[in-house]
This record gives sequence, structure tokens and C-alpha cells, in this order.
Amino acid sequence: LDLGIAPGFTVDPGDFAEMVGKNKIKKFEITARQVIIYLGDVRPGDELTFEYVLRPRYPLRARTPATTAYEYNTPGVRAVANPVELVVEEKK
Repeated sequence: LDLGIAPGFTVDPGDFAEMVGKNKIKKFEITARQVIIYLGDVRPGDELTFEYVLRPRYPLRARTPATTAYEYNTPGVRAVANPVELVVEEKK
């Protein structure tokens, strides 16, 4: 999975390290624009859910990049989730 990170946000790697420890994912990599998750064996009909924290660095309105799921050895087999708009407002 390639999870897009919206501009102006950071990701807590601890959330993904915990997923590895619980064997929900095999491994992960975090870049400036995405989190790459390696799942291992996924069977047709499997449903996977992930929760992680995005921390805004400042008030903003941004769109995430598209999130893509694909087979490592056959990247042409893929599914794409549309970008999501995120709004962060300063506390009043």
C-alpha cells in the first residue's frame, strides 16, 4: 500500500511499528510524501483496517495524494482511493 501524506503533515512511525509488532503488516517505510506498507499474504475477500495519526505542523487546507494498493510483483494489478481534503484550523 502507498498511503499518501498531505503536505504540512507528519506521520508517527510508532503507529506502524506497533502494527509490525502485532503482525498486521510485514514492514513499512516512511518518506516525505507517503507511507509504504508491505502486507505479506492477502487473500481475496480479506478486509484490512489501519489507524494511524497524521500531525499537522500548522493550520492549513490540503489534499492527500491518492492512496494505492497493488501487488508487489504485478504492480499493474491495483486499486486507487481518491485524495481526501483535510482542514486544520487554529484553536480559538
